[in-house]
Amino acid sequence: MGKLYSYTYMSLDGVVESPEKWTSPYFSDQMASDLTTRLEAAAGMVLGHVTYNEFAAFWPNQDDSVPFATLNNSIRKYVISSTLSDPDWQNSRVVPPNEVANLKFSAEGDLHITGSGTGTQLAYAGPTGRGADPDVSCCSRPR
Repeated sequence: MGKLYSYTYMSLDGVVESPEKWTSPYFSDQMASDLTTRLEAAAGMVLGHVTYNEFAAFWPNQDDSVPFATLNNSIRKYVISSTLSDPDWQNSRVVPPNEVANLKFSAEGDLHITGSGTGTQLAYAGPTGRGADPDVSCCSRPR
């Protein structure tokens, strides 16, 4: 059994959308190293449908010389969606929203939630939807 943890760029005032527009000045070598370490150790990445669409349009077109390309393309991906049925990015499968918190029971390691406020909320709700799951951790960075 693994843990679900969120690695989502969030400002202190709760902004999570469009991180490409505001996080670049704050992204450091230390953050890159931390993210690389977490992704290399993760059993999979959990993405919301919107983040999946953005990543799937970009990462498969990058070669191995681009930072994070190999990791993002090779890692197992769990896409939270009730409408997507057949994801075409390698190693991707759809997970219905009501099953997100249960992913940790079938994973053989920790699962990295990236770019998904909804995914983080669903993981925190726990399997019953009635309260925080103590095995979920979340961190934020200042904007």
